[in-house]
Amino acid sequence: MSFHHLPPELRVRVYKEYFTQEGGYHYNHDTGRLTLADGNPIDLALVSTSRLIAQETRHLPLSLNTINFSTGCPERLKLASWCIYFLMRDRSEYNAVAFDHLAPFLTTEVYQTVAQRYPGFARIMDQMIARPAVKNRINFEYIWSSGGVPSVSYDASQLLLRTILRVHDHSEVAAAIYDSWDYHDLNDPILPPDPFKVLLTDHHQWAMPSKRLANSLARKLADVSQFSGYAPNLDFGDQHHDFRSYHRDQKFRYSAAAAAINFLERMPSNVRLRLRKLRLLEDQPSIHRPSGHGRGLIPFCVENPSLKVERKVSLFGNILQGHADSPGTVFGESIPGVISAWLVEAWALPSAGMPRGSFSFVIDGEPAPDRAREIFQAFIQRSMALQIAFDEAGARGYLSKTPSFLERVHHPCYILEDFPRAVELLNNKDDPLITSNFHPGDPWDIEQTVLDRQHWDYLTWGSHWYLFPNIGYNHEENSIVPKDSYYPGENYTMWDASGAFRHGVLEPQPYPLD
Repeated sequence: MSFHHLPPELRVRVYKEYFTQEGGYHYNHDTGRLTLADGNPIDLALVSTSRLIAQETRHLPLSLNTINFSTGCPERLKLASWCIYFLMRDRSEYNAVAFDHLAPFLTTEVYQTVAQRYPGFARIMDQMIARPAVKNRINFEYIWSSGGVPSVSYDASQLLLRTILRVHDHSEVAAAIYDSWDYHDLNDPILPPDPFKVLLTDHHQWAMPSKRLANSLARKLADVSQFSGYAPNLDFGDQHHDFRSYHRDQKFRYSAAAAAINFLERMPSNVRLRLRKLRLLEDQPSIHRPSGHGRGLIPFCVENPSLKVERKVSLFGNILQGHADSPGTVFGESIPGVISAWLVEAWALPSAGMPRGSFSFVIDGEPAPDRAREIFQAFIQRSMALQIAFDEAGARGYLSKTPSFLERVHHPCYILEDFPRAVELLNNKDDPLITSNFHPGDPWDIEQTVLDRQHWDYLTWGSHWYLFPNIGYNHEENSIVPKDSYYPGENYTMWDASGAFRHGVLEPQPYPLD
């Protein structure tokens, strides 16, 4: 009896045994293709043996195997990545500075357009209207992003700018932006002839660029600030040669989420529907605010309700890289803000459209789960309790005055608006949206925290927030942060600590323009 005459249930068992691979499939950044866990090509020869087998198995390879993505630096996108990285960095910096002088353009039409789509951003616009003079405001670089989900706040600021430009004369808005640069005495970066070239660049933070796109943007932006000095694929003259050479061996890592989004976008929709599970390992730092890249996966999860995405981020290999008082010694006071961004971005995905049950976020505490618990107890559980208790103390009248919006969001006890809710979800073992593979610490008694501090004033709350314990990187006399550099890229020239050449990882490559 031939294979084709076997009962269908037996053929299915054979198919599953043949197609299921230990470790699933893995994405190769350099080729843009899937491989086996050991890097070997995927063998699908059985599919081509007959029309019946092809028909019965066309969905099995992708549905039976988890597709694994990790952070990486695609060599094929090296030059393009340089251009996009510095463009996105300039756009973020310009965006923050530009908002200093945009208050006069907040008409009712502008306000309502932005507030309707981003209700939480209304309080930012309220502060812009209430304090239109720069001298009456705290550093506005932090105001426009304060409080809300970071990626959502940034998108809201972009909509605000685009709406202002739709309603008002561009030259008037540009003049206000130049006034802001003059006020801050920004000679570096150089003032662009057209600030909107950078500010309105339409490029998602999780998008992986093509070389063609990067070259187009670089030529378009060649006269913008010092972006020209960062564009190694164009010959801008001898004045930029030394600077380009300084960065010649730098490659920027893309997040695992960005790699997955790029892969899914290139896949036909009928093939995407065969996918069942993606595992995203954010094992190293990456560029373009990676904590918010999960939002780029929402359309694919909506399209395919059977798709499950697990995003695992390494606490020591990724999140905490570069956030110590000194490398390899103790964790600094920036830790609550750094970790909270990842937690809040994951917490906000369902409200942004991610189907419930389609996405899970895991904080990986390996190789030192006990140290991870210690860090979360000292920095996260404590900060969550103090934020809630500080607000409660103000509500009960224990403070000398009720803090204004700006005073509250710039107080050390305030992390992000949804930070406590995200931590509560982490503490709740029954909800898989945010989890960890280590114990996240024990929640504080909020009521007791408030009562113990009922005589503290506004400033005392702030001064005591900084009293974090010193927690070292080292674990059993071995570093638990096994990276060569604290940077979201593979940089082989700027720091002595990065020893890729020294360890034989890479061979020197001729510089493209030399």
